[in-house]
Amino acid sequence: MSDTAPRPKVLLMHSILEPGPALAAEACDLVPYPGNLPLDEEHIKQAVEQSGCVGILSQVMDPIGPTVLAAQGLKVVSNVAVGY
Repeated sequence: MSDTAPRPKVLLMHSILEPGPALAAEACDLVPYPGNLPLDEEHIKQAVEQSGCVGILSQVMDPIGPTVLAAQGLKVVSNVAVGY
């Protein structure tokens, strides 16, 4: 990515422990999920589209389904978890 290209934005659903935020900050701009919004598919989709995010960094309890996956501009969803 060139120095003049805009950095991709990623919606961060919940706070994560270091070094997670520092590692992510090397590749993208993290946009915190608005704390005043309910945690449902419609509001997650709205948060993605209004912020211009191309990615979501989620956790297992987040309702990521067809409505969220249809968000305009969304390219990738990643889950912070342990295991295989």
